[in-house]
Amino acid sequence: MSTGKLIAIIAGVVGMVIVLPVILVGFLVLYLQTLPQGSDVVETSLGLSTAKTSGGDWLISVTSGSATSSSVTVLVTDPNTGATIVSSRLTSINAADGTYNDNNGNNKVDAGDTVLLRNTASVNPGMKVQFLKGESVIGTIRELPA
Repeated sequence: MSTGKLIAIIAGVVGMVIVLPVILVGFLVLYLQTLPQGSDVVETSLGLSTAKTSGGDWLISVTSGSATSSSVTVLVTDPNTGATIVSSRLTSINAADGTYNDNNGNNKVDAGDTVLLRNTASVNPGMKVQFLKGESVIGTIRELPA
């Protein structure tokens, strides 16, 4: 093998070792720039607990998770009949049905927030409570305690 061919092979290998990674990194950077950019807002399923109050109402406490409060709907259904008893945006729930307390005033349903469901003629023990965001269930109380 001649010296000229050897120099050409070495130059080709060195070129590939340097140029190929630079090209691959360039493609990776372009790909990452096309991905959707996230924000600081992370919304997750809600952890919930419930207790009967001394007045006979139900206090639902958010223990974990978060969601923008204006996008959450509270849905109370009778599991025996499937009838919808309450269906309302959490932030505009009818005062006769209940109240929503945004504990830290951050416009999110998150830990420390509460929903008080009133014990009315239509809301009874054993009813199912769901928190929805669009069509997705983000929190469930399987049945209100007696």
